[in-house]
Amino acid sequence: MKFPMLIPTAFAQAPKTFTIPNPLCSGSADCTIVDILSRIAGYLIFLGAPILGLLIIYGGYKIMSAGGEPGKVKAGKDVIVWAVVGYGIIFISWGVMSLIQELLKP
Repeated sequence: MKFPMLIPTAFAQAPKTFTIPNPLCSGSADCTIVDILSRIAGYLIFLGAPILGLLIIYGGYKIMSAGGEPGKVKAGKDVIVWAVVGYGIIFISWGVMSLIQELLKP
């Protein structure tokens, strides 16, 4: 007894191979974890600058609209201080990644 052909002969050809490009490397020759982390730190610096500016403006607005209340003035100063501290951490991470990259060069 012969079974009917369920799979057309076009599917019986050799399988075609394809590659999926790595989105983190985007075609560059260097694709190490240090390079990826350094690229992420660069993006954080680029994205963090406008956020830092907005938070400083917001903190200044809170101070200006405090009306002399010490709690609101302190809240405005805290917003500015923590925004600068957060951006400082981003800069430090970028510096550490650059240092590690220089130390690990062959």
